[in-house]
Amino acid sequence: MHDDDGPSRPDFNAPRQAGGRGGPGGRARAGTPGQGAPGPRIWIFTSLLAFAFLFGTGVLEFWTDVVWYRSVGFDGVFWTRLTAGAGLFVGVAALALVIFLGNLWLARRLAPPPTGVPGSFRDLLERLNEASTALGRDPRDRDPREPAPRPVAVGPESIPDLTPTATVVLAVLAVFGALLIGTAAGSAWQTVLLWVNRVPFAAAGGAPVLDPVFGRDVSWFLFDLPFLRTVQSIFNALVVGGLIVAFGRYLAGAPQTGLSFPTSVRVHLAVLAGLYLLSVAFGYQLDKFELVYSDRGVATGVSFTDQNAQFFAYDLLTALSAFAAAFLVGGAFTRWTWPLGATVVVWLLASLIVGRLYPEAIQRFTVDPNRLQQEEPYIANNIAMTRLAYNIAGWEERRYQGDQALTQAQVDAESATFANARLWDYRPLGDTLDQLQTVPARSCCPRANSTSPPTIRPGGG
Repeated sequence: MHDDDGPSRPDFNAPRQAGGRGGPGGRARAGTPGQGAPGPRIWIFTSLLAFAFLFGTGVLEFWTDVVWYRSVGFDGVFWTRLTAGAGLFVGVAALALVIFLGNLWLARRLAPPPTGVPGSFRDLLERLNEASTALGRDPRDRDPREPAPRPVAVGPESIPDLTPTATVVLAVLAVFGALLIGTAAGSAWQTVLLWVNRVPFAAAGGAPVLDPVFGRDVSWFLFDLPFLRTVQSIFNALVVGGLIVAFGRYLAGAPQTGLSFPTSVRVHLAVLAGLYLLSVAFGYQLDKFELVYSDRGVATGVSFTDQNAQFFAYDLLTALSAFAAAFLVGGAFTRWTWPLGATVVVWLLASLIVGRLYPEAIQRFTVDPNRLQQEEPYIANNIAMTRLAYNIAGWEERRYQGDQALTQAQVDAESATFANARLWDYRPLGDTLDQLQTVPARSCCPRANSTSPPTIRPGGG
């Protein structure tokens, strides 16, 4: 009880008034949930701002191209190009993702199970801490009555299982690699469209024109050869990517299973590596066909050295690559590695000797001493293809003997032509005269460099 006239005491059991301190009109307490948090409008505005910062330039360039192609009436060309690039990107990226993740799944199935129960990261850190403590203690400070510290053993049972983490990392890398390969394939849209819409090369509606060296249609070198090179590049990327993913998965489980892979694992890796070697062999044949653009000889195209030395080198390297692929897969079954090792050694030596030194020797000791005679058929091929390309094969050829008398009236009528005439081209003249007329080493034609027009006198002379 208390005196009514005395000071009143606060009643802590009385119910609080609505509105918090200060009654209904009082302020809300600080830290009330929902106060100060960004609203949905702020999130939408921030997202739009980030999108405009990252992709605004690309969107503007895209829309500019759409408007420009539409203004010139070629919007169909633009959309064909865009859909071809996007289709190649999506298709090849999806194919790469299936191959990479498929090899990751297959490696997970073929990997041998771990022996024993793997440890945890905590156990591994504790053992490493014990080992560092034992190594850091000075033996002189140890009490002689204490037993000697035992070595800390860190075996496979102490190493944690890295395969779950490695699987996630490899899967992320597989997605990233698939996007890169898809982007590269999308940039080759023009090569693919040219191959899809290819037609035989036939001048004036006649029979298809064949290459004089390989006997193939000329259009094959313009459309099929670049397409096959693109396919080979994408195939190499897919096989190498699958090999990296599979080997990474097997390597992640090696601490528990050891580096002794069973036959199934060896066959898996050998098949992927063998496919790459077969692609290399196919690439050598494409290199052989690409010699139609060779600039080794006097004129652009297949030269004497290319046909008589480089062809043989590419054929030999093709065979050695195929043998290496076969021995690699066979060695995965039989564990015989010496055939593969011998083939690889011969392959490397052939790449240097037959692929590099032999063609260089043919060029220096067979072609250069008598270049005109050796290169004459190939120069004729270049001239024939050039006439065909510029549609000048039907020109009439006339021979001028130069035995007719020249009058002053003819000189005056062609004064502009005679003023622009050159007696010779100084660049090949010296080499030609040296090749045809030089016998002693000291004899040459150093003054074969005149470019002044000749003096034309009527009546000859």
